[in-house]
Amino acid sequence: MYQKFQATQIFTGTALLEDQLVLITQKDGTIEAMVGIEDAGDEVQNFEGILSPGFINAHCHLELSHLKQVVPKHTGLVTFLSSVSLQRSHSTLEERQLAMQAAHDFLIAKGTVAIGDISNNDDSLSLKQHSPIAIHTFIECLGFAAPFADARFNYSLAVEEAFKNNNLSCSITPHAPYSFSEKLLIIF
Repeated sequence: MYQKFQATQIFTGTALLEDQLVLITQKDGTIEAMVGIEDAGDEVQNFEGILSPGFINAHCHLELSHLKQVVPKHTGLVTFLSSVSLQRSHSTLEERQLAMQAAHDFLIAKGTVAIGDISNNDDSLSLKQHSPIAIHTFIECLGFAAPFADARFNYSLAVEEAFKNNNLSCSITPHAPYSFSEKLLIIF
């Protein structure tokens, strides 16, 4: 069964079309064709506005959703990182999961179809198992204290295993040069 959509404009990803076109999709959203209104037939859904391909959020932190409006804005990187570090554990797992779900639902409502999500743990695993959004999790490994490099990397491996055991797309990635010991970099 097909669905048919017409809007004021259709954005193709590179161009904004204003012609009287109808987008024909399969029920799952796969685009089948774009035809002129005269060739579309019946049951065309009309929208005022722009039809657009789904959006990709290439750098998301679902597991930090509970910090929305907690970490002060415009205070600089050091203050931001310190605030995240101090505040991230002040919520229960249930509170964090509710905040992640709310952020996830917001992304869907705004047209997001794929996410590159940055994670330091497996708190978001359950949400991702049931998400209609395509998600790749970047398991962020960090640690500037060389004596803990092996433990930090082994922790990241355990998080990666949890995701992979649940058939979720993931990879381990270094956080940033300023948060990485030379020993941890060598392990990578």
